Amino acid sequence: MRGPLSVAATPDSRSKRFVWIWAGRDVAELDLAEYEQLKSTAEQQLWDDLIRLLEAKVPAVIDYSFWNRATRDRYKAVIERHGCRWELVRLKADLETLRRRLAIRDQRNDANSVTVSDELLERYFANFQEPAGEGERVIFQE
Repeated sequence: MRGPLSVAATPDSRSKRFVWIWAGRDVAELDLAEYEQLKSTAEQQLWDDLIRLLEAKVPAVIDYSFWNRATRDRYKAVIERHGCRWELVRLKADLETLRRRLAIRDQRNDANSVTVSDELLERYFANFQEPAGEGERVIFQE
């Protein structure tokens, strides 16, 4: 399914923007329990928006990190159940590219800001289940 509308996003992306808007500050400033509650609410809202758009057959782009295959499979299944077509696009970047981009985003003071420690980034990078044989299209990032 393709189109101009971003529907759902990663906990490190659009749901963080929702949390930032609701809390009025960077999620790194929240205590963990408050952040997890707000994040869960944002993710549910995004999922509900996706279902509504699928039912209406509205073209959409799901901007989501899809850290593991089980999550990717969950989204693919719901898209297919609604008679829609999915396309998995992997924006592949090395660790240094991610560090550089995060350093830029860390300087922001708005809903697109993000605070990710180097330790957390390395853990995310190491635990990412890279799509392989899932019908993915890979676009290399610099």
